[in-house]
Amino acid sequence: MLRWLAIVCTPWLIAASTPRYDWSSADISYLKNSPYLAEAAPSRALCRRLIDREPDASERPDKAQAAALKGCNSEALLYGIGRQADPVAARRCAILERDEEADTPDAYFAGSGILAVAYANGWGGARDIDRAIHMACGIDDAASATEDRIGHLQAMAEKPFAICDDISSGAGGAICAAHHARLRDQSRRRLIAGWARAWPPARRIAFDHAYASMTTYAETAHDLDCYGGTAAAQCTIDGTQTDLDRFVAKIGALLGRNAPPPVPPVNRRANAATDAARWQRRLADVDDRERPDFMENGRRTIAARASFERDLLAFAATVPGLTAHRARRSFADL
Repeated sequence: MLRWLAIVCTPWLIAASTPRYDWSSADISYLKNSPYLAEAAPSRALCRRLIDREPDASERPDKAQAAALKGCNSEALLYGIGRQADPVAARRCAILERDEEADTPDAYFAGSGILAVAYANGWGGARDIDRAIHMACGIDDAASATEDRIGHLQAMAEKPFAICDDISSGAGGAICAAHHARLRDQSRRRLIAGWARAWPPARRIAFDHAYASMTTYAETAHDLDCYGGTAAAQCTIDGTQTDLDRFVAKIGALLGRNAPPPVPPVNRRANAATDAARWQRRLADVDDRERPDFMENGRRTIAARASFERDLLAFAATVPGLTAHRARRSFADL
């Protein structure tokens, strides 16, 4: 998944030696002779008016707090990813991230982006829409996304603000999909941890292997979703997450923890590992220049599926009463 971010994302923050990016002074000469140039004027003027709405001195971490937050991750702190959520520390961490002006492929979820969300929602401190707008002005994003985000904040009442509500590009979609994937993965792992408390060590180890190989299989099977489009990375991430959710639901059904998940439509997508006939028909429809990529993906998908099935059956062998035949049948449509 991270390799997609490396492909689709460019540095979002500027070097510390140059002025801080702000929508009020951003170069939008590419909009010359476009009606969008005039449409951008009000939001740029608002950003200019709020240019000094920096965090109060009282909000900034002191030396001891800054030392404790060295190398922190404001996204993890705000959303509780891999740890308990700590909105107060998230604000302080985001201030430090913003100070450093380090290049990052994930600007929505560091520095200005996290501060925009924290100020807009009153997470970790006082709610301050003007400061939230100022932080949103500092996110180097597509013009339409920036304008929509600023307008969204101006019109806010009590509804929670999310940085991904106003994306307008494939790159932004990939970043938000990756963030949502981290949240979904954590939710799945918490569910599994509850199940695993009573498992013997051998079953836990076998499940971890099956989960890892399922992840590889899903990523491979969805690698060419939305092939060639700007949303390709988001499609791959979203497809992978959907399959992982179904995988966990199927495991839960085998263990008697939940009902089996619904079977997806047959025509949802072709999969070289589970529907060879449909995959061959898809290959026949692919452009000659693209066919080698699809053929290679098909080979890798089949190999990844075989590895997953081996690990799945190893896990099934640790569950009393769960036969290999039943396990295979349960996962035949995944």
